[in-house]
Amino acid sequence: MSNTQAAGYHGAANGKYVAVGETSSTPVSIPYITAVSLAPILSSTDQYANNRLVLQIPKDNGYDGELGTTAPDPGLEKALGYLMDGEDGKIKADMVTYKRVNLYYEMLMEYENQAAQVRKVWLYNVQIGKGEENSSTDAESVEFGTYAYPIQVYGTPLLSAEDTEYIDENGMRRMAYMIYSDPGDSNYAAFGNAVPEAILQAPSGGR
Repeated sequence: MSNTQAAGYHGAANGKYVAVGETSSTPVSIPYITAVSLAPILSSTDQYANNRLVLQIPKDNGYDGELGTTAPDPGLEKALGYLMDGEDGKIKADMVTYKRVNLYYEMLMEYENQAAQVRKVWLYNVQIGKGEENSSTDAESVEFGTYAYPIQVYGTPLLSAEDTEYIDENGMRRMAYMIYSDPGDSNYAAFGNAVPEAILQAPSGGR
């Protein structure tokens, strides 16, 4: 169904990550994710002449957003370098450098008159910041706290079918920010087991 628009989508599950530079490593689970939000970082440079807009040049810097979880993830925060084991408990220290990961999650795609299908997603080269938490007193009912990590997706160079850096027909290098797989795509079953390279499909007739 990769080329068919879904009637709707929902859900966020099975979060995990692999540190950038360790693409052959086994992904590390994020046990409970609640949401992944992404907003494009897209701007433009405008050129005016003859009292009108004559040209716009887009500048695409990926995405920013949030990774929502049920609560802080100690394993992730240790990997990011700011949660440490103290003598009397866990210490949240200052963040002195950003570490980047490739981030995986799954969502459900709904198609008219058909069963839901799981879409598997990898985000490339994701910077994860310190989580923001909110907690409030219980009143007549329990109100769960919220927790969200700010993220920015920096992407990775897009590769050609020959596994070299892709250069388009205009001589431009391109970036890949996300890759996803739907049922029926090649390697769907194992898609979440390792970070796939951002390689374009070979033209019909082979490489």
